[in-house]
Amino acid sequence: LSKMGSTLIALLAFICTAQIQAGNILNNDDTATGNIVSGSATACNGDLFPDKAIVGFGAKFSISYYNSYKILINTQVTPNKKYLLVQRGCPAPTGVDADLTIEVPVTKAVAASSTFLRWVELIGERDSLIGVNGVFSTSPCLNKRVASGQTQDYSLVSYNTATKQYTTKEGSALTGALSVFNSKFDVVLSDPWAVEAGKEPNAVVISSDFETTWQANSEWGKFVAALFNREASVNALVTTSRYNWVCASKAAAAAAAAAGGVG
Repeated sequence: LSKMGSTLIALLAFICTAQIQAGNILNNDDTATGNIVSGSATACNGDLFPDKAIVGFGAKFSISYYNSYKILINTQVTPNKKYLLVQRGCPAPTGVDADLTIEVPVTKAVAASSTFLRWVELIGERDSLIGVNGVFSTSPCLNKRVASGQTQDYSLVSYNTATKQYTTKEGSALTGALSVFNSKFDVVLSDPWAVEAGKEPNAVVISSDFETTWQANSEWGKFVAALFNREASVNALVTTSRYNWVCASKAAAAAAAAAGGVG
């Protein structure tokens, strides 16, 4: 190849590399400190969300993708809740109205209900939880984090809508490790009932329990994953879990038929 030809090939390779991203930008764990290193973009051009989720089975939410942001809408609640998810390191778009603007991937989250914990853990974002409802958590790993102080017990605090501060259940100021709830965190993962009770300003409403089929309920894993840019992980999990369910159902039906039961 001539020098000019080699230069052209190198230039084209650079352009293609710049435009094609291998996957969504994710958080990483700093193994030395145990802290989360947030997934931040170094450039905001092109499609920053090559891994996307498609909502199916009539689940009551939607996800729309744009180059550097997503729009997540919970259509189960009235009025609908609209969330603008902006890639960290990129400016928020102008002219887009939303109930809440969130930088993604989320690095600090509170789970007001234990319903969503399985999804956060399965997609690999357990360390992003700074608070969980310790009363109802059945996750050994999360309970260990609460016991060690890495994650705080959300069941011990209440949100005061007048002062816009978290307090103890008795109304006293938070001290010590619990004061983390009055530091800046990204979202409170909440169900519709908890939102009515606490009215946290950065609550993200998850309505999985309002679905009438297990397929639609499982789709809400994609809703949670979108907050962490973990669409690739959740797509694989949902596909595998559904395959296993169908396989187990067929095996059970075959066993029942062989035993003379109802197949």
